[in-house]
Amino acid sequence: MSFSPASTAIFHLFPNLAAELRNQIWHDALPDTTTPALVPWKPGFWYVREAEPEIEWRPAHDLIIEVPIEMPTAFANHEARSIALAYVRDLQLKTVARGQDQNPVFTRPFEPLNDALLMQPSEIEAIAWEAAKRLYQDDMEGVHLSAYSDLKSIAMSATCLRRENAMQYVVELLDYYTSVDTLFVVVNDELDDQACAFEPAPGDAYEWTGNLQEFVRGTTGLAVGDGVVESLVCTEEVKKAFSQAGIGQPWFVVRPVRAIRT
Repeated sequence: MSFSPASTAIFHLFPNLAAELRNQIWHDALPDTTTPALVPWKPGFWYVREAEPEIEWRPAHDLIIEVPIEMPTAFANHEARSIALAYVRDLQLKTVARGQDQNPVFTRPFEPLNDALLMQPSEIEAIAWEAAKRLYQDDMEGVHLSAYSDLKSIAMSATCLRRENAMQYVVELLDYYTSVDTLFVVVNDELDDQACAFEPAPGDAYEWTGNLQEFVRGTTGLAVGDGVVESLVCTEEVKKAFSQAGIGQPWFVVRPVRAIRT
């Protein structure tokens, strides 16, 4: 959102406030770094972790993906900057330089238990191939592995899922991201290669039900919306794909969300 100079309010008396009050205001203006984000997938690496009696095979997204943190108060004035930079040090955020005329940005690591990995349906094959290539390297010969991932949520655009008729292929990701239990379907198309926040969108969540071998409307949806999720999951192709994957008890949920751009 942009503001014209005429509509921007300036509190000229702010410097006259008590120092304790000014500091509290600057602290209250600091961003919440725990807010979940949609974070674009990018090619990374898989690594083997010795965890006897099993050897775990893990994706390393938390090591290679950084989530940008907007912190304009770091560039407001000396007083605000000192508080913001102390916050950066306490949280061990990274500082990333940008263009010559731009302020640097701060980043935090990707949180597999909190953030959602945003991907294009067309990248499903690339993700599987990246994992397969790692398996066939020389140091994997004779090694028995169990795939493991902390990742809980993935996200895809509703438009792309529909256009590529890709929902039935989502199940292929679950061979590698074994802990994923939620697919966020982004119902607005404000998607690019930048991380962003998200919020629930009107519409029902659908849960895979092992007993019925199909997706059914969940009890946690906000309201009956425009049927975006229903149109994606309630097809014979999707039912067949999930049934053949041997998914038993309810554990995979598809929810509609909206991406939020600042």
